[in-house]
Amino acid sequence: MADTPSASRILESDAGTWDVEVEVRPIPGAAPQKSSGVSVNRIVGGRWLVSDFKNETSGFEGHGVYGWDATKGKYTGVWVDAITTTPRRP
Repeated sequence: MADTPSASRILESDAGTWDVEVEVRPIPGAAPQKSSGVSVNRIVGGRWLVSDFKNETSGFEGHGVYGWDATKGKYTGVWVDAITTTPRRP
């Protein structure tokens, strides 16, 4: 499937600065831990969404890159952060 402008336009709706409320359960059944952060998302080259997240409560940081993989005909991405040692692919 070829790269299409509509595939990139979908990502544009996520561009901007977002206030984020986070709720994490460290183990199943545990009470949720709540915090807040900011995600700054920008479009690069009209094709890729680059996301920079920072948790204002804990200082945790994470970064993602997402876009349309024309070869596979689907969206793809990768996420790296300050805690894990292996990139995640959503």
